[in-house]
Amino acid sequence: MTCQERRIVIPDGPQVIKDQHHIMASAAEILEKMYLRPITYEDPIWQWKGDMDNVPNAIGELIPIPKRGSFVLPSEANPRKTEKLDAKLLKMVVDSYVDQTDGPRFKVESSQFGLHLIPDMVRDVNGQFVKAKTCLDVIVTIPEDKRTPSGHFMAICSAVNIANKTGPKLICVPQHFDGYFSKIPLSVIPTAEEITQISFPWGIKETGARSALIDLLMRSVTTIKWHISCDTRSICWLTNLGLKVNYMGSDGKPYETFLSQDKIKK
Repeated sequence: MTCQERRIVIPDGPQVIKDQHHIMASAAEILEKMYLRPITYEDPIWQWKGDMDNVPNAIGELIPIPKRGSFVLPSEANPRKTEKLDAKLLKMVVDSYVDQTDGPRFKVESSQFGLHLIPDMVRDVNGQFVKAKTCLDVIVTIPEDKRTPSGHFMAICSAVNIANKTGPKLICVPQHFDGYFSKIPLSVIPTAEEITQISFPWGIKETGARSALIDLLMRSVTTIKWHISCDTRSICWLTNLGLKVNYMGSDGKPYETFLSQDKIKK
């Protein structure tokens, strides 16, 4: 069975997000599995204790994380009813989230890369909604240089933190990042030859950090998205993830996998 012949599993009826810490990120993943279009997600900087749950870490210390939440996606958010995933449909999902929860509010943007869930309003320390702060709403300049994809990725984070001196600190997690740009399997520790093969010149001048990230990720051979999670200390982590999809196997049972090298022309 070729990739083109694979049948995506489309669930029946409205989908339910239940007891998830990042419920809009979970909704985005459900939509991506059905439509195979990336939706990036960014946390707000959490300030209000009512938005957080305290959970123990590996050594028993209590750490605040976004509280669990649930909501039901609109029935229109399904390829059986709506053929195309666009900003209008994602906004409909966001509106359903707003109607059913009291969590932070998000705005929807679109680009040639895909769709973007960006924090819009978040509760302050007193529980009142205020304009959300985000890591990527800064202008960056990255000198052109020949680097690995992960090298370019880390350069973006460095430029964001330089431009955002008084705002949240962004920590980039480059794990597996180079593999998304490589047409060949990479060694666990890439060899000098592999590093040479995947390296390319790139840079950007006086551009919004979000646009810079889009420009870099557009060069990957595998469709990926980014996820930014933040805590109450104004520290955020930027990770890049492949898109999951459920296909129907030859045995009639669904199986979950990641897209891989789907942007290479067959």
